[in-house]
Amino acid sequence: MGRVTSPSRRSIDADGAMVTPGFVDIHTHYDGQVCWDETLAPSSVHGVTTAIMGNCGVGFAPLKPGEQDRLIELMEGVEEIPGVALSEGVRWNWESFGDYLDAVAAIPHSIDIGAQVTHDPCGFM
Repeated sequence: MGRVTSPSRRSIDADGAMVTPGFVDIHTHYDGQVCWDETLAPSSVHGVTTAIMGNCGVGFAPLKPGEQDRLIELMEGVEEIPGVALSEGVRWNWESFGDYLDAVAAIPHSIDIGAQVTHDPCGFM
């Protein structure tokens, strides 16, 4: 913002291209998919640069050891996430919300991820 008075160090020929700011998808269901999918499509192919998850009040952390099946069943019903995808794609190597964030951060992603703390810590019911 403001007036540019000096030449740029680098310029890009964007002729014929659409130049837009990044978009933030404020409501996604990537809570499980973020554990195995580096691209997080379709959001990434639609120009989304940041995806927020944990919006529906349920999430994947905190999680007591051995409670994965109950959480998978809940997510199948509430979020319509296929149970087989969660069973095979998620490592379930966390207990606390911080541990979950660390597990997500250990996987490179093509877009930024934000996670909300859910109001229903499923694994601790």
